[in-house]
Amino acid sequence: HMLTDIHGAQMKIIDERRVPFAVKSGGHGTNPGFASTQGIQIAMSRFKRVSLSEDKHTVLVGAGCLWDDVYDYLNGTGRGVVGARVPGVGVGGFILQGGYAYHTSQYGLAMDNVVAYDIILPNATIAKITRENEDLWFALRGAGAGRFGIVSPFSARHDKYTFNAFRSPLFT
Repeated sequence: HMLTDIHGAQMKIIDERRVPFAVKSGGHGTNPGFASTQGIQIAMSRFKRVSLSEDKHTVLVGAGCLWDDVYDYLNGTGRGVVGARVPGVGVGGFILQGGYAYHTSQYGLAMDNVVAYDIILPNATIAKITRENEDLWFALRGAGAGRFGIVSPFSARHDKYTFNAFRSPLFT
C-alpha cells in the first residue's frame, strides 16, 4: 500500500491542531493555495509508482508522478490514459482539478477515467473511494482540489489508445 500509518499519524495531527495544509504532486500549479500553504506542505515526490493491473484494464499511478512518468511507463504497451497536454505536470493536481486533455472530447476529463482513489482521511483512516462512496467521490472530482486528505494512488481505466499525449494523434 502506498499510504502508510505514518501518513495517517501526520493527518491526525494536522486535523487535531487544525493546521492548514497543502498536498504537492508535481508543483505545476503556481496559483496561491494550489500547492502552497502557510501551514504544512506534504510533498508526494516519493510516490512515483506506476503499474498496470493484472487484467490490463486499469493503471495505478502514484500522486508523486508527473504525467511524463506515466506516458514513459505506458509507452510501447499499446495503452494510454487521459492526462496532461504538456510535460512537467503532476498527476495529483491535474486529476483532482478535473484534468482537461487533448482527447477529452473522446474520452472525458482525466477525473472521468478514475475508478478509485486511495486516501488518508483527516481521522487517519485509509480508505478506497469509488462511486459507491457518493459524497467523497464527488468531493474528489474537482470540488475540493485535495483538501479532504492525502490521495495516492489513483486507479484509472485506460484503453488501447494510439496517441502521443504531448502532440497530435498518431495514426497507424
